[in-house]
Amino acid sequence: MVYRSNISISGRFNPLRWEELKIPAEKILWTEATLLFHISDNLKGVNEDIYVNWNGTNVIFNPQPAGESAMKDALSAGISFSAEDVTKEHSFNMQFPVNGSEQLMFSASARENRIQMKSEWPDPSFTGIKLPDVRQVSDSGFTAQWKFLNRAVPMIWKDYVYDLSAASFGADLIIPVDGYDKTERSIKYALLCIVLTFAAFFLIESIYKKPLHLVQYGLAGLALVLFYTLLLSISEYLGFNTAYFIAGIATISLVTWFVGSIMKSPKLGVFISFVLTVVYGYIFSIIQLRDYALLMGSIGLFAALGIIMYFSRKLQW
Repeated sequence: MVYRSNISISGRFNPLRWEELKIPAEKILWTEATLLFHISDNLKGVNEDIYVNWNGTNVIFNPQPAGESAMKDALSAGISFSAEDVTKEHSFNMQFPVNGSEQLMFSASARENRIQMKSEWPDPSFTGIKLPDVRQVSDSGFTAQWKFLNRAVPMIWKDYVYDLSAASFGADLIIPVDGYDKTERSIKYALLCIVLTFAAFFLIESIYKKPLHLVQYGLAGLALVLFYTLLLSISEYLGFNTAYFIAGIATISLVTWFVGSIMKSPKLGVFISFVLTVVYGYIFSIIQLRDYALLMGSIGLFAALGIIMYFSRKLQW
């Protein structure tokens, strides 16, 4: 998934406490001061020149000269600076478009960082060192706000290169689960479906004293397995939800007829139909979920175990 974003950055530098560097003032080349700005992925997503407005003056960013390693692969802008400017506050702002894919992250390298993100993409996954303080996600998009105080990086230093990307956060723009992904997820529950169905068969055998042959178990299991072949093939034409409904109806009808015939009891066939409907409906609901799939799965299994224990409590093994 690729995107195009419009980035707007503004900030300010407080008066520099350069005396903390313990360097004689006459040895500091103030006129050679530069502003560095880093975009990952070797600037592949930048198709235009980037300018920064430094104290009201527009300055263009250029690739950092070879040999300078204050920030690897950064852009560099020469700024107007003098010894008298050290005691002043300096402001800057910049706007530029950037293309990317799947993820947009920001490195919080300032002392105080405030980041706002807005997008029409409805499926973000927030990631990084900090989750948003405020976020709203809907079908029409999302907004997110972060406030982060970076205490790991000093405001002024020398003879050391800090990893300014360590304090990064942002959003992954994930693609919603499509038909093939949903089919793959449903296959992971195939064993669960077969086990629960066979458990229903076993209860029928034990309660009604109507044994099933091993071959009959195998044929019923084969029908349950073919459900996924039907699901995959139909979903290529009609979509996952419709395919799931059609494959489910076909499989449930076949197994219901089969059990009712061999048991010579339409009532037991209806019981198996009910069990399969509940199982397939339960699996379908789990597949649709992303954040609560594990929770729903655990609750469903616990409930299924409780039901089996209830109906088998009076059996004489």
